[in-house]
Amino acid sequence: MDEHTIQTAPADVGPENTKLINAFADAVIADDDEQATRLAKLILFQPESLMAIKIARGAAHIRERGFRTDLADRKYGHGWLDR
Repeated sequence: MDEHTIQTAPADVGPENTKLINAFADAVIADDDEQATRLAKLILFQPESLMAIKIARGAAHIRERGFRTDLADRKYGHGWLDR
């Protein structure tokens, strides 16, 4: 496992993900776009959150930002961003 990969079970994103989310929020508040972008690529987003982003901003937004879709892929199936 490299520094950019978090291993988690689908039902339990765990405390590491919570730390990433808090650090992301801090970076956004501090207007540190570079850090916020880096952290956003590491966070395991809940499937419902990604679906809301897809509906509001489109699949391209998720891809452009490099958001991890691991949990959404498991819940909605492969290719859900294109449906």
